[in-house]
Amino acid sequence: MQVDDVHALLAESAQQDMTRVSTTIAPGELILLQVEPGDSFETVLAGISQQQHPVILVLPEQGPALSRVEHFAQLKGIQAPPIVGIVVPSSRMNALARFAYQYGITFFSSLEKAITAGASLRRTFSQDESSEFVARSRQTGDLPPVNTYAGTAGFPQPPYIIQDQEQGNGSMSGPIGPENWFTYGETPLPETILPNHSINMQTAAPPRRAAGLQGKKLALIALVGVIVLVLVVVLLPLLLAAPPTTLTGSPHPPLAATSVGTIYFSNSGQLDPLGTQGLNDVITIDLHHLRAVPAGKADYAWLLPDKTDDQTQPVLLGTLSVRGDAAHLTYTSPNHTDLLAQYSRFLVTEEDAANRPITPALDSTTWRYLGEIPSTPTPGDENHYSLLSHLRHLLAKDPELQQIGLSGGLDLWLYRNTGKLLEWSSAARDDWASGNNTDLLRRQVIRVLDYLDGTAYVGHDTPAGTPILVDPKAGRVGILEVDPNQALPSYLSHISLHLTGLVNAPGHTTSQQQIATKVDKEVQAVTVLMQHIRQDAIQLVKMSNTELQQTKALSLLNDMVTNTNTAYVGQQDPTTGQAQGGVTWIHGQLQLLAAVPINTATPGQQ
Repeated sequence: MQVDDVHALLAESAQQDMTRVSTTIAPGELILLQVEPGDSFETVLAGISQQQHPVILVLPEQGPALSRVEHFAQLKGIQAPPIVGIVVPSSRMNALARFAYQYGITFFSSLEKAITAGASLRRTFSQDESSEFVARSRQTGDLPPVNTYAGTAGFPQPPYIIQDQEQGNGSMSGPIGPENWFTYGETPLPETILPNHSINMQTAAPPRRAAGLQGKKLALIALVGVIVLVLVVVLLPLLLAAPPTTLTGSPHPPLAATSVGTIYFSNSGQLDPLGTQGLNDVITIDLHHLRAVPAGKADYAWLLPDKTDDQTQPVLLGTLSVRGDAAHLTYTSPNHTDLLAQYSRFLVTEEDAANRPITPALDSTTWRYLGEIPSTPTPGDENHYSLLSHLRHLLAKDPELQQIGLSGGLDLWLYRNTGKLLEWSSAARDDWASGNNTDLLRRQVIRVLDYLDGTAYVGHDTPAGTPILVDPKAGRVGILEVDPNQALPSYLSHISLHLTGLVNAPGHTTSQQQIATKVDKEVQAVTVLMQHIRQDAIQLVKMSNTELQQTKALSLLNDMVTNTNTAYVGQQDPTTGQAQGGVTWIHGQLQLLAAVPINTATPGQQ
């Protein structure tokens, strides 16, 4: 990641307009973070955390950072330093606009527009104030949402997309809503919205129009008065006749359960090569339509174990900072523990703000919002699997893998082992190019077959006496199903099995069903690619050393590398330039299944 001072960049710019903009920005007052294609999202977060002043993020044409919805959810939770917006390449606009819009993050189509907007916004906020704001916010945690300043004019409410109006056909400016995510190139939108706080809207209106508005206002007030009078006459007798309990209930009257948002499990990336650290260790909370918190009270967010687990202690995720009617919170396990492996419920309690609780209150009248991953067994399932079971098999812990000493879910090992296939097949082709490493080339191909077939069945495809060249534990389960009677299902078929179970399990959401359906289709496509890789590897491993030095071997190696690369990273969409499909895409999509809908708590709810 490249970090630049916007003032310094503008001062060196050859564009006269940009040079003039530099005079409105003091040195170090606005920071530009240019994300590189190889940067992970964790690298971006680290880069942001090191800054003391507002930042503009510039995304590359492709790369893993800010490519998934949970990345934007975590970005929304960053309180300091403030993020002015994100510059999104046109090739990624379709893919990323919806995520930015969902989390109220401003995004731009060009760096010039981002800097110009940032300069305009910064005029009312000095460098000293910025430093004091960041320092104070990091001490107290009392911050407004991203892209806003408490008590400071000049910052528009997101989301906005700001593009060059001179682009002609396909240009876009102003707020963009879901209805325009895929049609912005054809649909005209309003002019760019950059608020001018120096204009008093009341004094700016023409006097004649102001008088007309005043008359309409008086007529509206008179009409409202008549309606209120009628309602009092009709409803007052009914209210007086109502039982006393309907008028003197608790300070929080019962409400029908309504959706207020979602929490997500995601990965920090702090991975242990053979363990589960760094998996499902991040919780992102995104809530809206929340009720106001009374004075002296605070909303505490908790992660709870399964209902049948009375040994695991609840985790206090933090205190919700409700701004307006929304709250965002990100929690990372200090030890990078796999939280999905033990926790499946979420609770918000309203308790004394002065006394931070150790465990959530048992009094259900303090419960405000609830959510859980359903654990109801699927009717007719002989294994009694539930939605929670299928999610854990895929993402957290699979019992059959645990029996052979492998921690984590099926998704993790498919992702890791496919990456090794690409490494070994590429190394085998490099060995062919060297001209005298046929023995090493053969060993690389054997490793490919070990992982494709699984160590228990690879003997069907290799000459008698061929040794196992991979870790017997990591290679125990194959990527492909090669024997209809094999005891352990392959990773691809096992994942497909649980995707089918997930869409049949009680309590799954429409979003989960849609994701599972898309992923299962891609699993079948990857299976076909893996079968081609296997056939190439079988031919290569049976060749003599002389045959391995011929061009036919190179042709097989090239085909194997191409198919392995496609199976792992997918294919580039010629329209968007983004990678589509492959195990990497499957890995990201499966993580999106770990989402828990949150609803308002109702009386007596457990």
